[in-house]
Amino acid sequence: MITHEITVSDCKLLILSTIRGLVRESKDVKSEVENFSPEVIALGISPGELEDLSNWDGELFDISSMQEIHGLFLYDLVGKDQVRLPPPSFTTAIELGIKTESLDMNEEDFTEAFNKISAWQQFKYSRLHQKLRSDGLEAKTPESFIMELDEKICSIAGYANLEKSKEFHMSERLRNICSSNSKVLAIIDFPRVPGILKALE
Repeated sequence: MITHEITVSDCKLLILSTIRGLVRESKDVKSEVENFSPEVIALGISPGELEDLSNWDGELFDISSMQEIHGLFLYDLVGKDQVRLPPPSFTTAIELGIKTESLDMNEEDFTEAFNKISAWQQFKYSRLHQKLRSDGLEAKTPESFIMELDEKICSIAGYANLEKSKEFHMSERLRNICSSNSKVLAIIDFPRVPGILKALE
């Protein structure tokens, strides 16, 4: 996992860039938490997702078509036994027993942001699913894969704007969490980290 350490409001903030599903990241999270000793772990997921993962009983759960594509491509790159859902980076962080906070939008805010995407752009997104299934991607590593996938999704203006809104929301949440803590560790999706770092400057 790529790490970035910065200071926000006199708080040491360590950001880990996660690629959802990689089993190897579980060990990375444990190591970084042990070395950094954060007071809070902030996860780049919604409040609802945090609640679901905190109460996960080990049973299979529904995933979106894009999450399925994400998993299938990772299988090809690192092997099926090295990919697991829900994402090990997030579940491991929750299991460590340190206070956890969500960074992403709640359902109401997400719905409001998503509704700004036009029907035509949603159609283009659906067509992208089909194209990815038939044509695949050129990436050879998990990092290049997730960036290539994100670039294709964000080539649709409405979805690019949605991701920018998420980055802004998460940066503001981090500012708030850092204002009352001296050490915070955040685990955030790899493609969103550059935008959040810029927003935190």
